[in-house]
This record gives sequence, structure tokens and C-alpha cells, in this order.
Amino acid sequence: MAADRLTPAGVPYMRGRNMSGAVVISERVMDEVRNMARDSEDGSETGGILLGFEEIDGSFWVTEAGGPGPLAERSPTYFCRDLDHAEVIAERAFSIDGSQWVGDWHTHPGGPNALSHVDLRSYREVLVNSDLEVFLAILLRPGLKGWQQPRATAFAVSASRVQPIRIIDLLGGRLLNRGIGTSRDDHISPRT
Repeated sequence: MAADRLTPAGVPYMRGRNMSGAVVISERVMDEVRNMARDSEDGSETGGILLGFEEIDGSFWVTEAGGPGPLAERSPTYFCRDLDHAEVIAERAFSIDGSQWVGDWHTHPGGPNALSHVDLRSYREVLVNSDLEVFLAILLRPGLKGWQQPRATAFAVSASRVQPIRIIDLLGGRLLNRGIGTSRDDHISPRT
């Protein structure tokens, strides 16, 4: 893939590419998220923010990820980010390359590979109180080697719909979350 131009931080803009329904993320940023997700080895959820760009075709370009922050609330079935910490990360990223807060990542240590009703309520509240039309959610669960290699699934959440979407490595186009199924109107679990 050739970049049309680069952001000030050297991140390619890939305008006009047919990447609808995908998250494009560098292996470096995905590795950072996976490393932060290891905090869930203690049995509690964790998470953070995703920064980047939403393209006209519905794809997301994730350029940076933040962690939970020192005042985050964590439990086996609940996570609430430290909002002040997240805002500092978002302001820094915006000043570097214009990245916007496009979504969140979080873990489900013992739960399903689906967004809970609490997750959806939270994301839809963000949509009501922001300029976003779609919110990106990346969910991580333990993989075959536990939290050493967690599995990631991405979802595009709108006011009326939740759609699983592909995660693609920025450099090689390599699919980072094999096995994403077809979209469903509400891919959720009864978990709270």
C-alpha cells in the first residue's frame, strides 16, 4: 500500500482505499494494547483509549493507544477509565498529528468475546455526547497462552448497530484477528 501523504508524526494517510469495515493499526500499537491487557492476569478488566482517524468509508486508522490511568476502576466484570489521564493522552496525540479519540479497548478476563450491555450503554452515551457517529471498541480475551498472547476482536458501535470488523496490520496488511464472523445487528452478551 502506498500512502497518499504522511502526518507530521510520519503516519500514512491512506485516503480513498477500500478498507470499509476495518481497523488499520500498526503492530507496534497493537503490541502496546496487548501488553497493557496483561494487567488482567489479576482477574480484573482493564482498558484504555484508542486514538486515530475515522475514514469516510467507515474504516479506522489507530495511531496511538492509552492505558487505564492511575485512577481507573477495575473489577472482574467492570472497567472505568481514568478520564483525566485519557484526556491528557488525547490532547498530546492531537497536538502531534491531529489524532482524535475514536474508541476504547478493554478486556473481558473471564467473559465472552462480545460486548456487554454495560459496554454498549457506555459507548452509546459517548456517541450522544460527542461528534462521533461510530465508536470503535477493541475487546481482548486470553488466548491459547493466556494473557501472554490475548485475542482481539474489534467492533464498530453506532446508535443502532454493532458490527464486528477486521483488524489489519498497517505495514503488511496482515489480519491480526483471524476468524471474525459476519456482522450482526447486536453482537452482545447478557454479561454486565
